[in-house]
Amino acid sequence: MTALLTAPAPAPVPEPAPAPARDLLTVLGDALVLCAECDDAELGSCTHAGQAVLSLAALARRTAAALGVDPGVPLTAGPGVVVVRDLSSATGLLVRAVGSSASPSTDVAEELLVRLHKGLTANP
Repeated sequence: MTALLTAPAPAPVPEPAPAPARDLLTVLGDALVLCAECDDAELGSCTHAGQAVLSLAALARRTAAALGVDPGVPLTAGPGVVVVRDLSSATGLLVRAVGSSASPSTDVAEELLVRLHKGLTANP
């Protein structure tokens, strides 16, 4: 009688996050650092900087949705502290979603980060 030895099937190796998604997370992290250095009033949704932050959060949510995670409801207006909290939340969603092959162009994220930086450094 012969016994057949079968090796257990190896666990699937998770795919690394696609480079654009990792790049977007880097941009979002930089944006959060910039936001931490600003007054809340500078980041309200009625300011240019606040609009850039909301755009980055929306991009993060759309990317998370493209990667299969429920993006939640995007923020459209609010005071600076709420705008920054939305960016943080959207970044967290994207962190959970990373691992799929779909991702947005980092050029868009970088342009939004430049707009945020200009909005924060512009003279009133």
